Amino acid sequence: MVGGTECGAVPERVACSRCILEEIGVQEDDLSQVAAHPCPSRTSSQSRSSTHERVHHLRWQCNHRKSPFRHVLRYLRAMDKLSTREEIAAEAIAALHDDMKKNTLRNDRARRELAHIIHMHDTMRNMAEEREITENSSMFKHWSRDCEEKERHYAQEIERCNAELRSRRFPLDESLEHHTLVSLAEDCASIEASTYDLAAQLSFYRALPSTVMEAQRALEAMEAEFTHEAADGVESS
Repeated sequence: MVGGTECGAVPERVACSRCILEEIGVQEDDLSQVAAHPCPSRTSSQSRSSTHERVHHLRWQCNHRKSPFRHVLRYLRAMDKLSTREEIAAEAIAALHDDMKKNTLRNDRARRELAHIIHMHDTMRNMAEEREITENSSMFKHWSRDCEEKERHYAQEIERCNAELRSRRFPLDESLEHHTLVSLAEDCASIEASTYDLAAQLSFYRALPSTVMEAQRALEAMEAEFTHEAADGVESS
């Protein structure tokens, strides 16, 4: 304690009294000599108390020009100033710690809100993708059902035409018979071409995914293929 203030800022300087005396240039022998110096105020103030005399004697020794305690007094004043600065710095550090705690709380709250927003965004995106995949799957099933119905109808038409050809009586005129055969062959070729196209469409629609998981895998594969083709295009350019 120096002047009623705790000197916590310089513990290494106040730990050893001998080190302090050596630093300010005061020897222990000088202190013993100072104790033998007469105090001029003691003879003139015999009525004062002994405590007051000791304080006055110490003050006179510290202020005396030739007294070795004048460096101690300067040192004590410097220590008082350092203690005051330490208190101010401690208050500033405490305020900074409070601000840092508040900023940490705000940052944590902002991180939690951001994580919640990201979770909601991912959830809504997944729901939209699942709804789109379900709608596409339903549409694919409808197209496949229509193609199957068309294929069945065309097969019935072909069977009816074949039955009509088998039951028809051709006239004796070879030219009419030839014309009829050519017409029937053209009709059969047209029907076969239509059947081939319908079969190709049916195979395409049957190859489409019928479940949400299959549709998801198909979309991922298409995206990977598109990314690979785009990367090849960039490298070639």
